[in-house]
Amino acid sequence: MINTLENKVVVITGASSGIGRATALLLATKGCQVVLASRDNVALEKVAQTIKERGGMCEIVPTDVRDEESVKSLFRRVIELHGRVDILVNSAGIGIYGSTVEASVEEWDQVINTNLKGVFLCTREALSYMTKQRNGHIISIASKAGEYGLPKLSVYCASKFGVIGFSQAVNKEVASLGIKISYLCPGYVETKFLDVFPREIISKANKARPDDIAKEIYSIIISEKNRAQGSKTIKYLIRRLVHHVIPQDWHNYMLV
Repeated sequence: MINTLENKVVVITGASSGIGRATALLLATKGCQVVLASRDNVALEKVAQTIKERGGMCEIVPTDVRDEESVKSLFRRVIELHGRVDILVNSAGIGIYGSTVEASVEEWDQVINTNLKGVFLCTREALSYMTKQRNGHIISIASKAGEYGLPKLSVYCASKFGVIGFSQAVNKEVASLGIKISYLCPGYVETKFLDVFPREIISKANKARPDDIAKEIYSIIISEKNRAQGSKTIKYLIRRLVHHVIPQDWHNYMLV
């Protein structure tokens, strides 16, 4: 079987931990040239070391997805190194748990700027090159919390609802250019974010591993032969993952 990902240039934000790290490790084993982006340079070095020990290819570009110039610098560096960008995985994300009246403006800004503004900035920069290439694939990590509102997650929900709406809108802009736009709505994933939840909720929740989500991302990337079928990807994911009514045992289904 031909490896369709051999030497593909993949930019992954939030690559220092969690879903981003797992995705970087997996795609590197598939022959991708992975660009690791995160604010945590020490953790990135460890991820890069693991990739290289396994025979993979990667570069580190410390990046703050909340900062426009930092994001521009990331993609300039990618183009300097590789001359193109084939895939972007928007995985950087943070969250808070608590009532809306207890949330501070600072917390709102941190979550929105990372989860939504970061997706916007990285997507915009990637598209500036992908539109010239007439191909590319952007995958953003949304959440079940982006499909319906959940108690004590109003700020996080706002950011992930935004990711979904943004992805759907961008898809309609660029599908005819051979660029695919996808988003994934995982549930509880065994990452640092779970530390903010009460123990009684987490103990009842069905949890996925970052590796599980990385495999789903890989499946999305290789599943479409027609580069112009971004809308089909989104519709497929909606049919597969959306719950239109909040179930009583919502803690078993909410993906974060």
